[in-house]
Amino acid sequence: MALATHRGDARLASLAEVIEPAETDLSTVPEGSEVSDIDLISGIAPHDLYHAGQIQLLKHLGAKDSDRCTRRPVQTARTLVTLGGMKGKSNAKTHGEYIAEVEDKRRDDIQALHDLIRRAASELEPTMEFGMLGYGKYHYKYKSGREGDWMKIGIANNKRYISLYCCGIVDGGYVAEGFKDRLPKADIGKSCVRFKRLSDLDLKVVEELIRATAKADLMT
Repeated sequence: MALATHRGDARLASLAEVIEPAETDLSTVPEGSEVSDIDLISGIAPHDLYHAGQIQLLKHLGAKDSDRCTRRPVQTARTLVTLGGMKGKSNAKTHGEYIAEVEDKRRDDIQALHDLIRRAASELEPTMEFGMLGYGKYHYKYKSGREGDWMKIGIANNKRYISLYCCGIVDGGYVAEGFKDRLPKADIGKSCVRFKRLSDLDLKVVEELIRATAKADLMT
């Protein structure tokens, strides 16, 4: 999707990268519509998740009165998101807690990537505000008036791969997409770099990407 026509919420767009890639281009505006599918989803998804959480809570409260022994765990909106594929999200309060939760086969990779970011972009303050390893919180505001907070760089441990978010703009394009040829074993789209093993990547190139993202213009 061209940057000039990217009107979706920056935070939602980055979170959507956690979900398995779809072949359909959601950035196009269907015939007869004034908005793209991704803009439509940006409004529908939070609305539906909010009500889904309400419904499950009501069911839980009803079960509490009728049969305590057979009551099933309540599925909140956050739980439904997790079941939908957003495994990278966590309730951990610190980076150390998040890394400790990672399964053994990936923990070393997540730790090494975290250490690399802290060395290469030490000016970016760590944050867990967005449910994943974040570095460099910033505030964005669109011309439409919509605004919010997001992170400059992030790491998420997902079901099938690790995601490295590099949210920056250089010369009108996404920083990460400029490294596609130099990180051939990674799946790079917009601000997200997906890979299965850190050993598949050239760490010198990854470090360069991290430094470039830290210095790049904000995604606003």
